[in-house]
Amino acid sequence: MSGVFQACYGVMVVLGGSSFDVLHIMSPYLGSTTGTFINRNHLAGYLEMIIPIGIGLLITHILQNKNQWAGLRSAIREFISSLLSGKARIRIFLAIMVVALVLSHSRMGNTAFFASLGLCGVFGIFIYRKHHKAKSLFVLFSSLIIIDIFILGAWFGLDKLAQRLEKTSSDEEQRVYVFQQTLQAIQDYWLTGSGAGSYYSIFPLYRNADISNFYDHAHNDFLQIGLEYGLIGSLIFAAIVIYSLTCAVQAQVSRHTAILKGVGFGVMMAILSIMIHSTTDFNLQIPANALLFSLLCALACIAHGIEHQEHPKRKSSKSRTA
Repeated sequence: MSGVFQACYGVMVVLGGSSFDVLHIMSPYLGSTTGTFINRNHLAGYLEMIIPIGIGLLITHILQNKNQWAGLRSAIREFISSLLSGKARIRIFLAIMVVALVLSHSRMGNTAFFASLGLCGVFGIFIYRKHHKAKSLFVLFSSLIIIDIFILGAWFGLDKLAQRLEKTSSDEEQRVYVFQQTLQAIQDYWLTGSGAGSYYSIFPLYRNADISNFYDHAHNDFLQIGLEYGLIGSLIFAAIVIYSLTCAVQAQVSRHTAILKGVGFGVMMAILSIMIHSTTDFNLQIPANALLFSLLCALACIAHGIEHQEHPKRKSSKSRTA
């Protein structure tokens, strides 16, 4: 619901004008959705972590449905009932958030989301290929890609996003020089780092003539974490992300509960998406996005470990009965 609120607010401001900006966000990105964020890229980062959770809920609904194919009449009846169920409501919410994501015109935000959707969709089909709901899941992943890209995107500004992508040139982007100078700074603080939150005061010492703007963030979370936390801190962060991603994958493979499988897929896609986006932005430096990312990592661990916690209790109760 938080993601739906951000999406609705951002879309209303873009389509309805500044009169709908009741919170007076004053974003410099006119014509692009920002929600309650100042930067459109940070809204995109927030939504690309929220939307996968909604997709995970849809997967949960599909896996919980035990009905088998029983002819055309049964399929029509099941389709109508799905329109009146919570699954249709979730799909509408997802469509709203995808519209807001496209209207943000965030190049890497949209690239990261659709890339992670395609990669995780293929991976999900592979995992559930022997499941009795494999066909339904294939239809879900296909419809997400087709509807979100070709229909919603074409109606709500995918052409503008494509123009921004075409105009992007690595030679014109100052971020390339920022990355180079940040790497040079990392060499001086490679072990323990320069200190959390110190980028804005350290980087001016390494800025050269190719960089005209002031950068208080590296626009690359990997480089900024490497500079501020050094090798020791970076390895800790990397271990958390890799472990959470592994738990998300294992939850889909080994768990038998539908909600745990759905959470596993949603978290897997969300982590992959924000990792791709973090190569050109600093979403993990924004408190709301960092908190959401931490919550997703926790959900991955819960989805993988909750049944391991239940089984010993069952065994102990059985032994007591015996």
